[in-house]
Amino acid sequence: MITINPLLKLKAGHLFLLFILFQLIYEQASFSSLIQFIALLIYIGWIYSIGSYMHGLIPPKLRPGITYFRVSCLFIIFLWVIGYFIQGYFANEELFQINSYKSLLYISLTLYTAWSILYIFSFAARMLESVIEGEITNLSDSLKAFFCFWFFPIGMWYIQPAVHRVIENRLNKANIADK
Repeated sequence: MITINPLLKLKAGHLFLLFILFQLIYEQASFSSLIQFIALLIYIGWIYSIGSYMHGLIPPKLRPGITYFRVSCLFIIFLWVIGYFIQGYFANEELFQINSYKSLLYISLTLYTAWSILYIFSFAARMLESVIEGEITNLSDSLKAFFCFWFFPIGMWYIQPAVHRVIENRLNKANIADK
């Protein structure tokens, strides 16, 4: 049986309040980078939980690969940590010099991070919609969920209830099978 992440069990309102709380603390705290990092971990963890849980509900023969999704989630977090530690270095340097390898590296990593964010949104959206529809969907069929991930935190009011419906259906089927 697949275990359910505590973030998936939260009601949409509770999850919304959790992120609003982090935003309020972030504005007042002297250690705002730590608060920002914790909020990022929770947000990426929430998306990862949805993507991996829904992936586990898809029949094994139909499941797409999940490795790149996992790597993308880790890459976003890793790059945030690296960016935090080297931000002072880049602030003191002339970053965008012509023919600078630093500017090329910075632009490349920024573009790859943007791609990774869009990929994890699309993967989690596809997995959620695939479980709801009962068949593997493509990106065009899961655009609503994709944009709900993108327009966070407003989109969680659609995503989290959909996740709850999937979990309830799964638990009801398991209870019926046990009887």
